[in-house]
Amino acid sequence: MSRLTIEKDIEFIKNQVNYLGTFQQKINKAFGELQSYSTYWNGPEQEEAVYIEINRWLKCYTQLRKYLSDKEVIDSELKLSIESLPVLGFVKPSRSEEDILKKGSVSKFMYKTVPPYRISFNKKKVKEIEIQIVNYKVWVEKLRKFSFRIESVYTEGI
Repeated sequence: MSRLTIEKDIEFIKNQVNYLGTFQQKINKAFGELQSYSTYWNGPEQEEAVYIEINRWLKCYTQLRKYLSDKEVIDSELKLSIESLPVLGFVKPSRSEEDILKKGSVSKFMYKTVPPYRISFNKKKVKEIEIQIVNYKVWVEKLRKFSFRIESVYTEGI
């Protein structure tokens, strides 16, 4: 384990948190494009643009989490906070066509012939994505506050 070197590490942590914020904005933009009539009609595809941005966000978060967990921290409260950082992941919703095939014949009929049923069904898929994105947004804010706390702990005596 390496010790937390004040200047380099604080700069790295701030940069990673800023990247997370930037990726969060890109996620929000891509998610806005996902909330369209065509998505509500056909359901989210397996390769949406928002998934790429989410993967970038998760890669950056995982890198920051690993970086922090490998460091030796002098403040016990800060150490507990670092250890409590969760492992985050993303679960893509399954394709609507696959899900509807698992349902009964009435649901299949409703999905194919009743547009409000189909749209409602697909909106639930988009909502699954939104819930995960909101969770990431919460962690961006927590990490931003966390980075300020790290900076204050290590620059207090300077």
